[in-house]
Amino acid sequence: MNVRLACQSDVFLCRSSVEGAWLIMRVSLPICVASCLLTIVLSWSMSTRSRDFLATPSEYNLNLIRAAATQANPIAQGMGNALVPSRPSQNISPVAVILPEHLATPPRLDDFQLEAKHGTQYLIDLAGLLSENYPERALTCWERVIDSSQADARECRLAADRIAELKKTTPPWNEDPTDGLIVVIQAGTGPTTAALLDPILKRVGADMQQASSGVITIETKVSAGDEDLVDEGLAPVAIWMSGPTENSTSTEILSFSTPVDSMDGLDEMLKHSLYRIIRLHLKEMDKFRPLPKPDGQNLSGKLLDTHISRILWLALGESLQTIS
Repeated sequence: MNVRLACQSDVFLCRSSVEGAWLIMRVSLPICVASCLLTIVLSWSMSTRSRDFLATPSEYNLNLIRAAATQANPIAQGMGNALVPSRPSQNISPVAVILPEHLATPPRLDDFQLEAKHGTQYLIDLAGLLSENYPERALTCWERVIDSSQADARECRLAADRIAELKKTTPPWNEDPTDGLIVVIQAGTGPTTAALLDPILKRVGADMQQASSGVITIETKVSAGDEDLVDEGLAPVAIWMSGPTENSTSTEILSFSTPVDSMDGLDEMLKHSLYRIIRLHLKEMDKFRPLPKPDGQNLSGKLLDTHISRILWLALGESLQTIS
């Protein structure tokens, strides 16, 4: 006999398929409520009564959970705590890749400045990739290692060596020396010293112009004072840099004494003084990483050639073109 039941409030309806008649059975409401409460109490007592969901699991139970989680997730095996998702390190830089935009436009002196945010090693790797087929762009990338990254002394020396090598095989930025921004190296001294100083200053200026890859065009001007103001020997030298016009912006003035009755090593003294002037001037602009101080390992002539990048020469030249 097939019997179907339907519950409406406290009334149970039964229908017999054999007899085709409805039977009505009534159950009181208190009994229904008591039955529901009894079901809830029995479920709580038999399953969750003795469990504390707020207590910290024991180390033994944690180990069991970790083992089960590791076994259930093969990817997590060997990767440390399976319950703690691994997070990629924020200090890992992306792999250096030559992107299409690196080659799509003509080279610029400020190329790869955006890539400097990825760190020094990224720039070194990228410069290495560019060196074989794109040496001019590799040169610019090595320059960013020095002027735009947080390179240490070893990385700076590596970049300087690569810059020196690439400058020998790549054309100058401005092949016409008259296309560069005019920068005047000015010196003041006594008449005797001025006569000896002038050709040496011109030679140093030519070296600096070559080091800038033609970005700046160097002119020199030596002014001679009264010899009677010098007590004995050669007069001291005051030196500075300025733009091409009389009222152009100029750098700070630096003075040094020349050896008595000798001009030996004057070219190195001039390079040392000019490097110090450029270093101070660029530092005051506060746009690039400060240039290193010259010392026993960093000679001023080498620093002028490799540590002052072409974009720094450009910044120097542009700053001196303004009217003071």
